[in-house]
Amino acid sequence: MRGGVEVDIGSQIDSYAGSIDTLGAFSLAASHVQRTRAFASVQGTYRLSPTQSISAAAYYRQQPLQGANGATVMLRYSAAL
Repeated sequence: MRGGVEVDIGSQIDSYAGSIDTLGAFSLAASHVQRTRAFASVQGTYRLSPTQSISAAAYYRQQPLQGANGATVMLRYSAAL
């Protein structure tokens, strides 16, 4: 298990602009940027036998734009042949 805080030392975002062939040009005003964000993760593995295991992991992170939360969960099965 681990967790902590990440901090932007400096950033400058005025707007987002670009062009996509099928959509055309776009320009958006910059939203609030979260400069200090939390993160955490937890992982574990269970051995079913000497040649098989199952692992699980969960990750959490606050996103920089608007402080939205993001989470990822993974489950993995491994077998040695």
